[in-house]
Amino acid sequence: MNKVATLGFAAVLFIAHNEPKRQYTQQSEEIEFYKESLEAYDNKDWESFVTFYADTAIIIHNIIESKGIDISEVLQKNKRDEAIFSRWRFIDRYSQFEMVVTDDGKTWVNFRGVREGVLKANNKKYMVPTQINIEFVEGKIVKEIGYWDFSAIAIELEVINESRNLVFNRSLGPVCRSIFPSEF
Repeated sequence: MNKVATLGFAAVLFIAHNEPKRQYTQQSEEIEFYKESLEAYDNKDWESFVTFYADTAIIIHNIIESKGIDISEVLQKNKRDEAIFSRWRFIDRYSQFEMVVTDDGKTWVNFRGVREGVLKANNKKYMVPTQINIEFVEGKIVKEIGYWDFSAIAIELEVINESRNLVFNRSLGPVCRSIFPSEF
C-alpha cells in the first residue's frame, strides 16, 4: 500500500512538472507590458516609450523586414507624426491582444486595434485599422511588425498641399507674369 501511494505521488509530481507551457493566452505580463507601451505612445511620452524596446530592436512598419529600422528612427517618425496630428490614440473597445509561444519557443504578442487621429490641417478625424505583432525576449520588445493603411490620410494631405500651392500660385501669378512673362 505504501508503494502504491508513493508511486501515485510520484506520478502526480511528474505530471505537474511536465505540463506543457501555455502556447496561447489573452492574459500575460507581455500583453500588459505592450498596453503600457501603447499608453506611452498615445500620450506622446517618448522618454518612457523607448524604454519598452531592447537597444537592438528591429521595427518593421509597412515595409519588408530587410528594411527594418531601430527605435531611434521610429522615435523620429513618431515626432513627425505628432507635428501633423492634433491628437491620436488607440480606441480601447477595438483593441484585441493575444500572446502566443511558438513551437520554437518565441514569445509574440499580437495586437489588433483601431487608431484614431485628428489631422491638424483639416481638423478631420481618421480611423485606421492596425495590426502589430511584437516579439519579446527577456521582457523587452526585440521585433515589432506592424501594418496599417494610411492612404486616406496621404491622399488628404496631397489635396491640402495642392490647394495651398494653388492659392500660393494664384496670389503670386500677377507678380510673376510681370517679371517673367515668357514663363506664364
